[in-house]
Amino acid sequence: MEAAVTSRLPQPNSTAEPPRPAVRPSEPQFRTGQKVRHAKFGDGVVIESKLTGADEEVAVAFADYGIKKLAASMAKLEVLS
Repeated sequence: MEAAVTSRLPQPNSTAEPPRPAVRPSEPQFRTGQKVRHAKFGDGVVIESKLTGADEEVAVAFADYGIKKLAASMAKLEVLS
């Protein structure tokens, strides 16, 4: 059983590329007042956006869900205006 598990792990001599370090955006992608759409929460308005580490934290006010703080890299927000 152990051989099956270890055979899936990258081997030291593997040609797989090492992970690249995250690149911090130089400025926020979203701005206050911008209308956006989220797949689950629907349409909302950006109330705050700030860079955090290698990502951007976006606070969005949704009519049915209230204010949500989302990581821009994960939320896949669609800009409406």
